[in-house]
Amino acid sequence: MVKKVVIVGAGIAGINAIKAIREKDSEVPIDLVSDEPFFPYNRMKLSKGLFELELSDNLLQKKEWYAQNRVNLLLGEAVRKIDVRSQTVTLHHGAKLEFDKLLIATGALNREPELSAAGEPRLYTLRKMNDARQVLAHIDRAGQVVHIGGGIQGLETAWALRQHRKKVTITEIQARLMPFQLDEKGSDLLQHLAEDSGVEVITGSPVVGMEQTSVQIGAGKSIPCDMAIYSIGIIPNLAIVDDTGIRTNRGILVNERMETNLPHIYAAGDVAEYDGKIFGLWNIAVEQGKTAGYNLIGHPASYRPVVPVTTLRGFDITLFSMGDVDESHASHSVVHEDISKNTYIRVFIQNNRISGAIMIGDTGKSPLLKSAIEKQTLLEDISWNQITVEDLFQTLKTDPKERGTRIEQNSVL
Repeated sequence: MVKKVVIVGAGIAGINAIKAIREKDSEVPIDLVSDEPFFPYNRMKLSKGLFELELSDNLLQKKEWYAQNRVNLLLGEAVRKIDVRSQTVTLHHGAKLEFDKLLIATGALNREPELSAAGEPRLYTLRKMNDARQVLAHIDRAGQVVHIGGGIQGLETAWALRQHRKKVTITEIQARLMPFQLDEKGSDLLQHLAEDSGVEVITGSPVVGMEQTSVQIGAGKSIPCDMAIYSIGIIPNLAIVDDTGIRTNRGILVNERMETNLPHIYAAGDVAEYDGKIFGLWNIAVEQGKTAGYNLIGHPASYRPVVPVTTLRGFDITLFSMGDVDESHASHSVVHEDISKNTYIRVFIQNNRISGAIMIGDTGKSPLLKSAIEKQTLLEDISWNQITVEDLFQTLKTDPKERGTRIEQNSVL
């Protein structure tokens, strides 16, 4: 019987581990340690709602939830050391927490750009609540902002800044926006929408330097700015496992049980490396946290790889991308495009199954695609060169026993 669980890291992976534990065991003591002084909050909203940072509206769970679930919440407590032999965690002021099982869910840091800097660079990022507060404390004096990195966080931040009438430039080292989540047409439409909102987008150019009033990109070009914000990828937060014997590569190496090489220590979320991958995605951290939680208390569970999902709300549209959207991997794709309505849908097919999807504009039917991708729904006897996106949606809504009849009727029509 497990006598004590310690969870280090109060993000979505740690919270879902607690939920899994309490689903099976209402009594085992749980210590939840966070190095931030705030009740656990939704980091995704730091960029989505940059100018509406009310912590009370942003909590992962209500404050009373922790007491109701008998969780000893330790806020503002950095971990100084993990002793794997004595099975203790030492906090920064010297207090020690004993554990039978330990979950490391410390997340990741935003990767800093390697820049040559002169003067007093105004360089910021958005990873924690205090990062966002730093941005807000200085944004009033910034008329022009450069965002280094054109991923989801960069686009959401740019949109928030434009809504507050800031002049914004996005610089992206890749040749186009979101190349791993969108095809070329989707990237082009997204860039067009960003530029229509007043955001300047520069792709294919790395930022190489920064001065007090500008950033320098390739080919000697300089972009004036009063503030620069970066989001160019993540680095798992591994500092607390130094000298512990816990194996790491880019992240903490885990098996399908979220177990490290030490049988009483687990890892989940952005800090964990599973099957050679670090995902940095919300839905994957949720599932890894659940898997770890079950195993922490001796209920065997295996992590089943979750299909990556990316969503964006901004520039007066919504965006959904899921699965494999590399057209070279697909045998067919089904496309709907209406430029007048800023709508673009492309569904990718492999072996008569939907393997990936892109939706820009109206994403109301994305749950149909999400379900089909996750369930690997087999769609036989479809003429993929003739079916429309709307017919495909209707087919997905149809009971599997009736699909053959509907497909035959559509073919006749």
